[in-house]
Amino acid sequence: MTALSRRIADLTAQEAAVVRHAYDAGRLHEDHDGAFSLAMSVLRGLRPDLPLAFLAWELDGLLAGASVV
Repeated sequence: MTALSRRIADLTAQEAAVVRHAYDAGRLHEDHDGAFSLAMSVLRGLRPDLPLAFLAWELDGLLAGASVV
């Protein structure tokens, strides 16, 4: 499996929840950019071999899928 083939879809439900929680916790004290940066740090820890641009794109998708109406 190449590094790029290990996508957000490969995250366990618990890992995805941790990333979403990091973003939500960041929103308590930061704007979107600060919260996004915090969630990126957590995601980077889970998928250290993926390029940052790819992680950011995937994090956008993860957060969009987690939005509550």
